[in-house]
Amino acid sequence: MVGVVKRSHNFNFLQPMNMASLKSKHKELIIKRLACFTRSVEVQTELKESFGIDVSLDQVGYYNPETANGSKLAEKWKQLYRHTREEYMTVITKHPIANKGFRLGELQKNYERASKNIVLQNQILEQAAKEVGRAYEKGEGDGDNRPTVNNFIQQIYNRIEGR
Repeated sequence: MVGVVKRSHNFNFLQPMNMASLKSKHKELIIKRLACFTRSVEVQTELKESFGIDVSLDQVGYYNPETANGSKLAEKWKQLYRHTREEYMTVITKHPIANKGFRLGELQKNYERASKNIVLQNQILEQAAKEVGRAYEKGEGDGDNRPTVNNFIQQIYNRIEGR
C-alpha cells in the first residue's frame, strides 16, 4: 500500500534512553552485585574495568527491582535478585563479624569497658570512625595484608556463583 508507514515493534521504551547494550552475563553481574548490597558506583566501575563497558548509574539502578525503575524488570531477573539476596543474607549471618552493625556494637562495648583508659577509648573511637567511613575497603588503611571487607564479600560472590 502506498502511504502506509510500517512500524517496527521495539519495546526498549521501558528502559532509560542511551543505555549501553548489555549481554545477559552483564545484567546478571549487575543484579547479583546489587543484591549483595554493592554500591551502584562500584558496579559501574567493575563493568568498566572487567568488560570495558561504560554504563550510567541510572542504568545500573535499572537492574535493582527494589527501585521504581527496577520494578519493570523481567520476572527472571527479579527472581535472580531475590535468590541472590537470600543466599547472601544466609551466608553473611553465619559470620556476624562481617556485619557493620555487629562490629560497631562490639566497638561500643569495648569503648564502655575502657572508660578509665582514654588512650584506648580514642583508639576505639578512631576505629569506629574508620568503620563508618569505609576506611578499610579496597585494601586501604594501614597497608598491611589483612583481609578486607571487600575480599570477604568477593568470597561470598564466588560461593553464590559456584566458583
